[in-house]
Amino acid sequence: PPPAPAVIPFRLGVHIINDHRQAQIAYDNGVRSIVWMDGKLGARQFADSHPDCYVIYRRFVHQSRLSAEQWFTALEVAADDPPNLIYTAFNESDSIGTSADEIRMRGAVDVALAKLIKARNPRLTFLAGSFAHGNPDTNSPAICEAMRTAYADAFNSGLIDFDLHNYTMGKRFASHPPGGAQIIGPEWFELRAMQFVEKCGFKARQGFWATESGVEARPSNG
Repeated sequence: PPPAPAVIPFRLGVHIINDHRQAQIAYDNGVRSIVWMDGKLGARQFADSHPDCYVIYRRFVHQSRLSAEQWFTALEVAADDPPNLIYTAFNESDSIGTSADEIRMRGAVDVALAKLIKARNPRLTFLAGSFAHGNPDTNSPAICEAMRTAYADAFNSGLIDFDLHNYTMGKRFASHPPGGAQIIGPEWFELRAMQFVEKCGFKARQGFWATESGVEARPSNG
């Protein structure tokens, strides 16, 4: 008989941006995964006092294309940070895009930063990537090869986990509003990580995150 499918646990959380007071409100309402932007001390203190909650820490640097060392300094990684404090770096294409060459460039920074973080504190997790909704273009063999060479080994070894911004595009069922919105397959959006497994050499393991998510469901008439 075919094996029973594995049940992989997941957590649905909130992105509080800079409104850090929302963290406790969200926690009190059952949330156990929070994206926290800027304010490292507050993020660290919240993670320390809520060990059952993932606190994903992001620094807002906008268009600055930082090196691994500059990211490491900006994130203020500490040797005694708790393991539920998770780090991420580049945001979408704010400072670097998703062409094959740019993926190799940002991959080199992500992997070097992950090594710095692990050297400071082996218990910590770093989320590489943080690509924008619908990116990168996994229809392109050149992009898939860049993802393979830049990230696959680091992901497969557990050096990095991987972050995507996985918004739903269109809608999932014809009965859902808005009436004129398209139905677009989830394999291109919520399930884009599986394209990395199928096309880019990533192992199918529990290591994919989505630090931004939501719904983009415009009617077809705009």
